[in-house]
Amino acid sequence: MGNMEIWNKLKTPPPDAMKPILGGRLRGKSDINPQWRYEAITEVFGTCGIGWKYTIDRLWTEAGSQEQVLCFALISFYHRLGSPEERDATWSDPIPGIGGSMLVEKEKEGLHSSDEGYKMAVTDALSVALKMVGVGADVYRGMMESKYGKPPLQEPQAKTSTASIPKSEEQLEEDPLAKSKRMIWARMSKITSDKIEWKKMAIEAGCPKSSKDWRKEDIDKLVKYLDEKEKKPEPTEELTPEKCYELAEVYKGMIANFNTQNDLVEFEEVNHDNLYKIKTLEPKAYLVIITAYDTKFTELKGKEEIENET
Repeated sequence: MGNMEIWNKLKTPPPDAMKPILGGRLRGKSDINPQWRYEAITEVFGTCGIGWKYTIDRLWTEAGSQEQVLCFALISFYHRLGSPEERDATWSDPIPGIGGSMLVEKEKEGLHSSDEGYKMAVTDALSVALKMVGVGADVYRGMMESKYGKPPLQEPQAKTSTASIPKSEEQLEEDPLAKSKRMIWARMSKITSDKIEWKKMAIEAGCPKSSKDWRKEDIDKLVKYLDEKEKKPEPTEELTPEKCYELAEVYKGMIANFNTQNDLVEFEEVNHDNLYKIKTLEPKAYLVIITAYDTKFTELKGKEEIENET
């Protein structure tokens, strides 16, 4: 494997991975969607926990100006040195990253405490570590328009015929069908890391079990199948205390089945609105969820520490 092979696969985020910044001093600019980073490294290294992982090594706070409080996270990112199929491949040395966010921030109405400060600090720290393997490198180099600047102006070049130029492996991967397959694999990997189960899901969706035989109509079937499989209960507009408790038990069961800390982070991102509504309407139900979350976080952190020691 050449020194730049992984870097070149990860350096350019697609346009739909650039999310707009809607508020603050960077309003109107764009940043990389964190979920794309995880999808990109999963494609290259394999499923989280198998091909790549990270540990949260330290969380701390610092006093800011005007009674504001900043929180910080130090993480270590690891990836397999072999291909995703080589389960016995060794792990890389730790790649550190430090990220930060606001825990208590001054707003027009006064000081506001954020219950997502540490999560955002961990996400930020991961983005810093992933830069070291090339994730989003074109953005940080200023080759794409983002909060880091605009790309440099280039002089127009004469058009050349590419009909006789053979496509490289990376160019072939940009084929719409190939891209759709990668998106399906990424969604399947969030449900299970067992590739045999992936084939079973394809058969259940009415598609060939081998992705080599998938066509556009098969992709459409799989999207519908996964949409149904990934459906999560959502509260109605008229959320009652009883429904809060029902939803809390559902979330508690989901959390109990998580296998990585990244699952916990994603759970918060996906269910943010529901959690806020439950917290506001029925704090005791919210406490059930938070207790299950904290218990699972402690369990997974202890498990990772044991794996690192061995």
